[in-house]
Amino acid sequence: MHPALRPYVVRPSPRLARYVFVGALTGFAGVALSFAIVHVIDVRHGNDRQAEIERRHEARARCAHRATGVMLSRTIAHDLAVRAWPSWVADHPDRACPTSIAELAPYLGSGTEVDSWGHAYHFACGGSRLSVGSDGPDGIRGTRDDLWSDR
Repeated sequence: MHPALRPYVVRPSPRLARYVFVGALTGFAGVALSFAIVHVIDVRHGNDRQAEIERRHEARARCAHRATGVMLSRTIAHDLAVRAWPSWVADHPDRACPTSIAELAPYLGSGTEVDSWGHAYHFACGGSRLSVGSDGPDGIRGTRDDLWSDR
């Protein structure tokens, strides 16, 4: 056999040889039964492998979706603090801080009041600085997955 073809050749398992040997001892019915058993085992292993592949694909998709949500929410938080807030300050010279994110959202467009997970953005205003934050995927403020415009 050519060496390049070796990886593509499926060799019978030692189990199959045992089943054939036992089947030969018990006659034709034993051989047929042993092949049926081997077939069931192979199908079960194939199904297990396919299920594992599907689980890995789903996990990869969830990871990519979460990463996209993090990037989008962080970008919007940054834009609210860096682009929308200066415009808001120019339109409201008598006030230092907005009362809610709803006042800043019109400066960026619709859909900027909530993050990728449907939670409202929050902010901290102090002096000449505004920090906009998201509670992250878990929706709980003060946890490790929180996102801030200035961090």
